Amino acid sequence: MKAKVTIKDVATAAGASVGLTSMIINGKAPAKCKKREAVLNAIKSLNYIPNRSAAELRQGIRKKIGVITPDLSNHYFSEISRHIENIAYENGYIVLFGSSDDSPAKFASVTETFLRDGVCGLIVTPCEGVEKALNNAIGFGVPVVLMNRDIEGVDGAGKVFLDHDKAIRMCIDFLRGKGYSHIAMISDDACISTQ
Repeated sequence: MKAKVTIKDVATAAGASVGLTSMIINGKAPAKCKKREAVLNAIKSLNYIPNRSAAELRQGIRKKIGVITPDLSNHYFSEISRHIENIAYENGYIVLFGSSDDSPAKFASVTETFLRDGVCGLIVTPCEGVEKALNNAIGFGVPVVLMNRDIEGVDGAGKVFLDHDKAIRMCIDFLRGKGYSHIAMISDDACISTQ
């Protein structure tokens, strides 16, 4: 496995300092910089890919949002996630996605990973047992929005829910309009509060 090319490798290949190489990469070097062409050639020949996370950390920029759903392959959550991504992109953010599989351990692991990646906010569909992970995120000053499901024991989170009463009425009206009179509902987990 090839070692990742670093900015030091580029600087060495170009015969420039790391500081000057960084300035050239970030477009902050003077237009007539003598080492510009050597640095750009070294970037190309070494296939260097700048580490944006490191640059963001240095500059204090946090333009990432984490989204955690039970299952991204579920049509409902994939559709919502797509809209979140579009709106985030329009506002200069990127979105990191993760599925919890309704496992508190996996939810906590994904949350911790997103926090380490420097997300500036979390949009989550919680499952039972994730109160500690969410309260930790809020304690670190990361805004949390609960989506589709509510959970007790999490203070300070925003909440965005569907109007389920209206949705159920619409479903029943649709089925009655098709001539059905014996209607039943099947739910997967009565312990989870979908608001």
